[in-house]
Amino acid sequence: PANLYAHIELQARAMSSSNSNSGATQILTDNHMHNFWYIYFDMSMVIKEYERAVIFRLGRIVSKRAKGPGLIFILPCTDIFTRVDLRTVSCNIPPQEVTTVQRASSKHVGLYRKEDGNILSTSSLQSLLSILDNATDKWGIKVARVEIKDVRIPMEMQRSMAAEAEATREARAKVRSTSEGEMNASKALKQASTVLIEAPAALQLRYLQTLTTLATEKNSTIVFPLPMTLLQGFCNHKRKTNSN
Repeated sequence: PANLYAHIELQARAMSSSNSNSGATQILTDNHMHNFWYIYFDMSMVIKEYERAVIFRLGRIVSKRAKGPGLIFILPCTDIFTRVDLRTVSCNIPPQEVTTVQRASSKHVGLYRKEDGNILSTSSLQSLLSILDNATDKWGIKVARVEIKDVRIPMEMQRSMAAEAEATREARAKVRSTSEGEMNASKALKQASTVLIEAPAALQLRYLQTLTTLATEKNSTIVFPLPMTLLQGFCNHKRKTNSN
């Protein structure tokens, strides 16, 4: 029995020693796995579909093209990356008043750097937008849309614009009334010509009315041709007299 107890004690010590060794190995393995996953997640980044990543390694760009979308890897100690959003983003910037050549104050949303304000006063609004497009192209930025939120016009310019609009409306009304009057007059002349063609005596009556109007204007001598029809009447009367 003493030997049996000694044998059992030796087996128990061996089992405890093996269990302690396996436990230490398990702990070491767990630590390695933990460090692996920590380094893996620290080196990997997920870039969304509408994003791109620009990676700088020791201050220099790693690639000429941006990374993404998808899973990318970086070196945590030497790499710094920046996410770039490709979506159209609206941002509010404190307004900077600029007076154009039309003397209209406008507010724009965008990036600007003011160097000489006197140059802006000699340009129109369209030329300013064109200059803005040319300035942003070299930075890889495309201006999708520019909205004018507020335009303030001086009072004297408002009065001049109102006077110009009123003159334009009056000119249009005058042209319309003149055209309508000419149309009505042409219709009346057409009707009168139709009546004169159908009744030749009406032409003689109109001739006599014109003579009456001319006689009542001024005390002056008026020379007018004698109608051939009147001479023809005298000739016919003379022929009848001679025949008798």
